[in-house]
Amino acid sequence: MEWPKVQVSSTKAHTEYKFIGASWYPITMAGAMFATISLPYLIVLARGTLYPFLPFISQVSGSPPMSGIFNLLLIVSSLFAFIGLNLLHMGIRIQKKRLEDDWVRQTASLLNKISLIPGHVGIMGMLIVGSYPIDFYRRTEIWMGVTIIPHLIGALSLFLGGMFYCILITYIMSLLHPEQKQILGIRIFLVSLITMCSALQGYTVREGFMNELVGESIKTCIVEADHLPYNLHYLISSVCEWCLVLAFIVFFTTLKEEARDFCFTMCITIKEDAQEKVTEKKTETVKDVNHNTGASDKTSDKS
Repeated sequence: MEWPKVQVSSTKAHTEYKFIGASWYPITMAGAMFATISLPYLIVLARGTLYPFLPFISQVSGSPPMSGIFNLLLIVSSLFAFIGLNLLHMGIRIQKKRLEDDWVRQTASLLNKISLIPGHVGIMGMLIVGSYPIDFYRRTEIWMGVTIIPHLIGALSLFLGGMFYCILITYIMSLLHPEQKQILGIRIFLVSLITMCSALQGYTVREGFMNELVGESIKTCIVEADHLPYNLHYLISSVCEWCLVLAFIVFFTTLKEEARDFCFTMCITIKEDAQEKVTEKKTETVKDVNHNTGASDKTSDKS
């Protein structure tokens, strides 16, 4: 990972920051996402409040203090993802102009625009998941409506949006960089893993988790630890969820190869000074006009 070279140029009313190279950005974003799922899990293990063998990520971050750390880091990850998604979109818009084949260039342009939809849907899903953590201590009559349903909607948006975004980006990058065959193979493997885990996790989550919440256990919404070794659906669903999230994180780190060639510029201009300069220019113009007019009047008087 290479940290960006920063060039700074400034004048009286203008400052410009130029960041050369952005391979650090996908790594930083992936690090924030990994911390989001790992720190609450480590806290749970240290406190001894949850069975340590592969609980759901939602179970790990379901109650304080884990929920607060999870939500905070998830918001930070969402911000990184939103900025990175739009920067990558603008970078692809520039890179596609170098393509000689018209069909390839038009295809890359169209898919780049379409990728914004699942990308932003996935980011919105991250925010919804963070806003509705699964608190396992809610009362039964309101738990389903105010907690689990919004949480599942957010998770569905996150996983499906992220899956389709990764598929589109993989194809777009194969058009822009056909020489990167090794990275393309890694991305195809990760997309296949994401797709498989999404399907298995969606199929097994009901049998593995929701059906455990019956009888007395639904009053506290806690799945007892001794239920887990005998519940194959629960184990498959949990493994798929962790593999799915980790595959997303690894996929985003592969974008550092393309981000290495990016250069970003941030420009800050003081509006008041800009207006003053315009006013000064207008005043000087008026003075010049009056001076020239006066000179012509004197010439006419002499004549």
